[in-house]
Parts: sequence; structure tokens; C-alpha cells
Amino acid sequence: MTTMSSHQGGNADIEARKAAACAAFWSDRPLNVVFRRQIGDRPFSLKEFLAFVLEMPAEQFAIHHQ
Repeated sequence: MTTMSSHQGGNADIEARKAAACAAFWSDRPLNVVFRRQIGDRPFSLKEFLAFVLEMPAEQFAIHHQ
């Protein structure tokens, strides 16, 4: 699996992930749903959510990003 820390895709992929995280943060989009399932019923910040999205394996990101 490829994560952002080992991915050589560069800034375009990082920017796409940031945009997807911002769009999904206040919604029930799949990225947010997956994250909330993982952390349970507790408050979270955009910074924490963004870190989750950036570290998500590329294959999983492709599945959940719509």
C-alpha cells in the first residue's frame, strides 16, 4: 500500500487530498463517514481529519473519495 508519506505523486496529490478533506469535513461524504467510524463518537478537528486523509493508503482514498 502507498501512503502519502511514501508516495512520490507530489503536490498535486496532496492538494487533491486536502481539497477532498475540506469538502468532506462538514458532510456525510464517505471520507468523513470512514473517519468517524474509526474514532467513534467524539469531537475532532479539521487538522486531525486532514492528517487521517493524508495518511490514508492511496487505494483506500480512491475508494472513499467521491
